[in-house]
Amino acid sequence: MYTHLQFTVKYRRKVINPVIANTVRDSFKDICSKLKIRLVAFGCADDHTHCVIEHPDILPIGIIVGRLKGAASRRVRQLFPELTQVHASHFWTPSYHSKPCDDYLARAAAYDARHPLAGKWWK
Repeated sequence: MYTHLQFTVKYRRKVINPVIANTVRDSFKDICSKLKIRLVAFGCADDHTHCVIEHPDILPIGIIVGRLKGAASRRVRQLFPELTQVHASHFWTPSYHSKPCDDYLARAAAYDARHPLAGKWWK
């Protein structure tokens, strides 16, 4: 099953730069490998992230989201201590957006991730 996820930075602060985006992506990749799911595509704007994951139907999306957001938040706050002044205990808002998507959307997102000029928000 493919799912599109979106996470927003707390207070929609525009703090995601390319270095932080790479940190978040690496954290997502680590958690996905531990959960035995696949990160199909990943992209960032300055105040939110998008990703498409492939996961088994029996693994609840809430568990996946909690692990992804928790690990990324922890790693970002460890590597960028200046953000703890603004985001003391939470980097992300408590909410998230998830939407099941079909294989076509996942393949399109993966294509855009490989070809930066094809898609604006996939990186």
